[in-house]
This record gives sequence, structure tokens and C-alpha cells, in this order.
Amino acid sequence: MDLDDSLSPDDLRSTLLNATHLLSQAIEVCIEADVAYAKELNRCLSDESSAARATIRAEASDQYAEKVRAHGQKARLVEMIRTAKAVLRSREFE
Repeated sequence: MDLDDSLSPDDLRSTLLNATHLLSQAIEVCIEADVAYAKELNRCLSDESSAARATIRAEASDQYAEKVRAHGQKARLVEMIRTAKAVLRSREFE
């Protein structure tokens, strides 16, 4: 979707507001995923004799996959917000 042509300034502001709300939710999901992964890593560290093996095992877990997905979603939302802000700024100068 081409933000420059398809959305009015009001629509773009609304999209920006919604994306900002989604970002706050994504941050919460990241925090929860980080905590879940930390618990899994701690469990693996207590089961393994080597920290490297424990890390490898923890990174193969569902908790790590969720952590990576959550941080990816957060990064995409940040980029979407940056783009929307840039488009709004460029329209102000027109």
C-alpha cells in the first residue's frame, strides 16, 4: 500500500494512532516473552553442565521463538510509525 497516495491526512493520523496503540501492546508482549525465555534459559542452565549448551537448548525452545517473533513485530510497528510520521511531515511542507 502506498501511504502517500491512498490515505488522507486524517486517515494517516488515525492509522498512526492505532499503530502507536499496537506498539504499546507489542512492547508488553515482548516483556512477557523475554521473561518466559529467561525462565527457560534458567531452567536449561540448571539442567546442563555448560552454559553454551544451555543457551543452545534454550534457543531451540518455543519461548525463544515467541521472543523473536514478538521483537520482530515490535520492529515492524516502529518502522510503520516512522514511515507514517515521515509522510505526515512531508505533507505539511506541501
